[in-house]
Amino acid sequence: MKRILVIALALAPMLSAFADKDVDLSKGFSPDGECKIRIKVGSVKVYGWEKNEIHIEGTMSDTVKELRFDVHGDDAEIEVVVPSLRVRRARAHLTIHVPVRTELDIETVSASVEIEDVSGEEIDVETVSGNIQVDDCSGDIDADSVSGSIEIAGASGEISVHTISGSIEVAGRPESVDAESVSGSISIDGVRESVSVEAVSATIRVSGEKLEDCDIETVSGSIRFDGTLSDDGDMNIEALSGSITVNFTQDLDAEFDISTFSGSINTNFGSDAVVRSRRGPGSSLHFERGDGDASVDIETFSGSVTITMD
Repeated sequence: MKRILVIALALAPMLSAFADKDVDLSKGFSPDGECKIRIKVGSVKVYGWEKNEIHIEGTMSDTVKELRFDVHGDDAEIEVVVPSLRVRRARAHLTIHVPVRTELDIETVSASVEIEDVSGEEIDVETVSGNIQVDDCSGDIDADSVSGSIEIAGASGEISVHTISGSIEVAGRPESVDAESVSGSISIDGVRESVSVEAVSATIRVSGEKLEDCDIETVSGSIRFDGTLSDDGDMNIEALSGSITVNFTQDLDAEFDISTFSGSINTNFGSDAVVRSRRGPGSSLHFERGDGDASVDIETFSGSVTITMD
């Protein structure tokens, strides 16, 4: 028993050296300023509130050198400083409340980011391997990640999202969406005006209402679209080896140009559309419906095309 007590007393200073440090800081801030947040490892959660104040709470490991929290007029900066030799062992988990109209500029390495109820004009988030989640934020959002997933819900502004291997999900009623991914899946729901999607091997699903522009491209992933175009909207969908499914949820007057090299074309348009075989493999479909003010151009090399209208 005495031996155990001696060992415990000997280890106590070592264990305390790795104890987390509590954070609880507040400073007054402009109701519509900009806040920059820099954190390498751990997590950061940002919430909008009605107070003209920034409040930080959470924990940091003992390996963190310092937490810088500076406010100058309409600008605030929060940075977790970690010595380069201690990055792998350092961590910080922070919850930050900001005035609801604050603009955000957040950069992390592997720290995850969550943002909720912030209505500043711009929200910019960059991370290497951390996940990004944005809920109920009405401004324009620019989110970039190398391998982390990106989820944006309740959006209404212009959305730009880019990742290499992470998945992308955007939902709400965003004004426009610009999305790029190499191998992560992409899902976009409720876009109102325009959407542009580029991918290599990602599966893509898009829904939208009265779109003015719809551009979707992938190399080997499948594509599905559900929704409508505006009276003079343009749709351009291309895939190399993936299948393409387009379901127009309302009647559409448009000029249609659909082709596939080695796949098939399926449609429920009846006598309005006749699929013609090319010389050799493949088939094409070209016709106008109604006034033909809108334009639908769909092309795939080896995948099939299914186009329907409810």
